[in-house]
Amino acid sequence: MSNTDATMQAVARILAVTVLVDKRQKDREMIEFCHSIMTINQRLRPGVILPRQTILNWFDSQKDQIIAALAADDDNSYKTEILEKIVDPELRQIVLAAIFAICICDYEFQDEETAFIKVALDVWNSGLPNMDDMALMAG
Repeated sequence: MSNTDATMQAVARILAVTVLVDKRQKDREMIEFCHSIMTINQRLRPGVILPRQTILNWFDSQKDQIIAALAADDDNSYKTEILEKIVDPELRQIVLAAIFAICICDYEFQDEETAFIKVALDVWNSGLPNMDDMALMAG
């Protein structure tokens, strides 16, 4: 697996956690999850097409493992570990914008989602995504 492939795996895991952190998987969140993965993939690997079904298959294959890890993550060590895999500051901001987009796409901001964003901000020593980052995820 190339370094870029490993980075995309890390991004996908973080965004899957965003979907699953509130113990609910909503259709709107899955649409935004797929859109975010496609957008970030195109930025990291121009010309490499990642079909929606491939993304959904990956999610389904990882879902039970992620749910189990979240259930045992009382101290945020799992969340911290997956967030630490993204080291590029620019990519961190883009992923943070995607996290935010997934959290708000269903018009409900759950406590677990807020807590995950706070962990990301702390781990990445970052502020909230700026409008340019949000526009990238919206486009």
